[in-house]
Amino acid sequence: MILLYGATGYTGRLVARTFAEQGLQPVLSGRREDALRAVADPLGLDVRIGGLDDLDLSATQALLNCAGPFGRTQAPLLRRCVDAGVAYLDLAGEVDEHLAAAAWNDRARAAGVLVMPGAGYGIVASDCLAAYVAETLVGPPVRVEVALKTVGAVSRGTAEVVLGSLRRPGVRRRSGALVACRAGRARMKVDFGDGDGLTTVVTNPWRADLVASVPAAPSYDTYMAFPTPVRMMIGIPHGGLLRAVARRLPEGPTDEALAQGRSAVWARATGTGGAQTTAVLRGPDAYIFTAKAAAACMRRILAGDAPPGVHTPASAWGYDLALEIDRVVRVDV
Repeated sequence: MILLYGATGYTGRLVARTFAEQGLQPVLSGRREDALRAVADPLGLDVRIGGLDDLDLSATQALLNCAGPFGRTQAPLLRRCVDAGVAYLDLAGEVDEHLAAAAWNDRARAAGVLVMPGAGYGIVASDCLAAYVAETLVGPPVRVEVALKTVGAVSRGTAEVVLGSLRRPGVRRRSGALVACRAGRARMKVDFGDGDGLTTVVTNPWRADLVASVPAAPSYDTYMAFPTPVRMMIGIPHGGLLRAVARRLPEGPTDEALAQGRSAVWARATGTGGAQTTAVLRGPDAYIFTAKAAAACMRRILAGDAPPGVHTPASAWGYDLALEIDRVVRVDV
C-alpha cells in the first residue's frame, strides 16, 4: 500500500489524482478528515487519519510526503518510516533537506529501507540528466553544470519558497566540498532546444542536486531561468514585499494552464582533458512532471525495486527513469 501524506495542498491533490489515474490507489493521510475526504472521495480513495508523530504505517510499503515545508515534516516522517521498514519519499528540492536526509543513510541501509528526498520534477529531471551526461562522458567528469527552466504559472507555495530564498546564501560544489555562494553570482546563456533560442540562466545555489547528484564530479553548479523581474530582485532586501507578492498568487495553476506549461533541463559534463557532453531534457509542466515522476518512482518500489539507503532517482534506477514519464524527451546537443 502507498500512503500519501499531505494530499490536501495543491501539489498533493495533483499527485493524488495522477496516482489514481495510473491505478496506484494511494491511501491519503493527514490530520483533517474532512479535507482528506474532499480529495479522496471523488477519486475513490481511502483515507487514514494521523499526524507527523502518530501516523499508522501498518500494511504500508511506501510513504510519499507532499507536505511542505519539508524542513518541518521530513524528519518525523522519515524516522517513523525507517523504524517501520517503510520506503520514504518526498518532494524536497533544497540543499538543507537533502543533507538532513543523507544523514540517515547508514541507518536506512541497516534497516533495508529506501529513502529518497526529491521524487519530483526538480530532482528527477536534473539528477537523471546530470547522471546521463556524466556517465556518457569519456573519462571521469571534473565539472557538471545543470540549468532548469519552467514555462507556466506557479503555485503560491512554490512562489513563497523561491521568493523567500532570494536573500539567503546558498552553496556550490568545489573540489568536492560545498562552499558559500549567492544567488545570481554567475549567469550564462543556454539553448534548451525548446524554440525560445538562448535563455539567460543565473546561479541557483539552493538546489539539492548540488549535494545529491553525480558525487564523482568535484565541481557542480546549478542555474535557473528566473523571470526577469525575479532576477532583478536577487540580492535586494525586499523580504516583506516578496512574501506579500507570493501571498497574492492563486493557490496553483488551473488545469488549462498546466496543459500549456512546459519544462526543460540543460546539462553539461566536462572531463579532465576538456571533453564535454551536453544534453537537454524537455517535458510537460513542472507540476505535471512532479506528479508523474513520483508515480514512476512508486511503480518501481511496488515492483520490489527499492535499494536500501539514501538514494537519488538516478542512483536508484538509472538515468533513463525520466524517460518513463509521458512527454519527456532527451536530446544530445
